[in-house]
Amino acid sequence: RREESTILHTQRNWFPVDPEILDRVTADLTDSDDSPELRDRLLLSLRADLALCGKVIERLRPASELGELNPVSDLSRLSLEELRKIVPRTGKQISKYRFQSGGPALRGTIQCGITSVAATESFAAEACSRGVSITAEDGFSSSMLRQIGLNLLAWNYPSLFPKLLRASKDGELDQSCRKLFGVTPLSLAREIAKRWNLAPHLRSALESTAEHGRENPLREICELGDLFGKRSQRKLFPDSERLWEERKERLSHLIGTEQSRVIEERVEGHLEARLAHLFKEPAQRNIAFELSRISQPPVMVFQSRTLDAIPQSIAQVYEPIFTEAKRERRSITALHELTNKAIPASGFSRGVICLSDPDSDALRVTIRIGLKEGDRSSVRSLMDTAVESQNSAIPLLKGGANGASISGSFTTSSHRGVLVLEMDPKQVEDPDRDSVLLFRAARECLELCLA
Repeated sequence: RREESTILHTQRNWFPVDPEILDRVTADLTDSDDSPELRDRLLLSLRADLALCGKVIERLRPASELGELNPVSDLSRLSLEELRKIVPRTGKQISKYRFQSGGPALRGTIQCGITSVAATESFAAEACSRGVSITAEDGFSSSMLRQIGLNLLAWNYPSLFPKLLRASKDGELDQSCRKLFGVTPLSLAREIAKRWNLAPHLRSALESTAEHGRENPLREICELGDLFGKRSQRKLFPDSERLWEERKERLSHLIGTEQSRVIEERVEGHLEARLAHLFKEPAQRNIAFELSRISQPPVMVFQSRTLDAIPQSIAQVYEPIFTEAKRERRSITALHELTNKAIPASGFSRGVICLSDPDSDALRVTIRIGLKEGDRSSVRSLMDTAVESQNSAIPLLKGGANGASISGSFTTSSHRGVLVLEMDPKQVEDPDRDSVLLFRAARECLELCLA
């Protein structure tokens, strides 16, 4: 039967782990330290990657004598030694696919999943504080299963799934998936939850509100988190913005606000708090650190929240640039000041601004920051980083022994592209420096300069 064939195929091959997060986990697993801090850090790292977390939970079933599975609480009960026994050590133990080999659509589906889970967990925590009978942990567990279903189909049918996304308007994707695979992303998630013996209240969130009504706040929160994540990949899910606007008012009843910027800042802060340990304590290789940046940026003025939040000495460098860019759109003067003064003053030593060709979407390096004319290898390296962030609204920060780079796509009414900035190791290790916030200031200023 086609349904059973799809389930077996996807369960056997899974989807890839981010190799850089796996490096962090492997380093912690081999650490001789047995402190509670190491165990807590390891648990946080596992929750930062959907594929890895899913495989650990799958292995949790025979590793314990538990009845109904509640992933977050059951994982938290395991000792460090028990975790060492069930956590995979190599990418091949998780999936036959490689993260680096996936095209933009496949990587975008994983990034969508990461953002959706973080949004759902953040929404659930806020709803819980307002008296709704759900928890952040339940939001994480249910949303994770929903995103695993989507990614299993995407990665195991790589030639078909991107075409389905392009051809299917929202609402028709499930119908098309069922016709081709015998399952939908949600029905696949439900089957996995059944095989894992997931707790009933978590499994109920894997149903559709359209079919079962709004009596389940956890299900509603999950669906809103799904939409929030899909908005970060509008090219893959073009109807997500319209659907988000239709449902946003309902979110306000659950978390107390429907203001997009406030919601986005909450989710961004949630992601930053969740993943910060991966960046502050780098493993021997690079570390992937993903943050959400969802909406199209508003027109900026220099009294923006971002400038209010960055150090005053750097804000003073930005203020005249924002003023000039606000006064004269597409200001060459403001762009020159941004790349030659504000970005270096923010502690970024090198970088590139890449613009997308409107016809082919191909990226080209348009402006070099802190690079010599003949430094082709550095330009190629930065360009490779830019390609990873193209068509994704989620910035990617990679850190390691040689420093770190932050890349993120940007969109204005007339330009689309990617900004990549690098900083040296001393900046990475500075506990008082918020590199992500400084990157956001540079990107928002760039968007205004190009508006």
